[in-house]
Amino acid sequence: DAFVLPSLWEGMSNALLEAMAMALPVAATRVDGNLDLVRDGETGILVERGSAEALAEAIACLADDPARARRMGRAGRDRVEREFSLDNTIRAYLRLYEELLAEKQVGTCNSLQYTNQGESGGTAQRPFPTSMSVHGCRRERPPWRSER
Repeated sequence: DAFVLPSLWEGMSNALLEAMAMALPVAATRVDGNLDLVRDGETGILVERGSAEALAEAIACLADDPARARRMGRAGRDRVEREFSLDNTIRAYLRLYEELLAEKQVGTCNSLQYTNQGESGGTAQRPFPTSMSVHGCRRERPPWRSER
């Protein structure tokens, strides 16, 4: 058994992740999201998009060498468990949030509040806050947030 994904474009494919989690070796096209998931020659075989001949050759390669296909499938499952499990994803997000908060931390904090300052300096309704108070620490608009 193998999983074949002949995409012309692909984001982070849940189908590909699920196939790898089921220890299936992968034959897929070398496009955006697939490049992030499949390690060519280790967890599957990547081929140029649009090349039916190359894809057929990859499928035949997996069929002709079942031991190699099983090794690739196990390696894919190990990678998904190690790098893409729900627990690891949650931990990665929490680390990111903690790092971002640590960079912005100014003092003891205990609330979240947005403030919009109007043109005249008063409070006005705007789509994005000009500053915010996180846990009592005043913050100016983050540099990545721009007016619309």
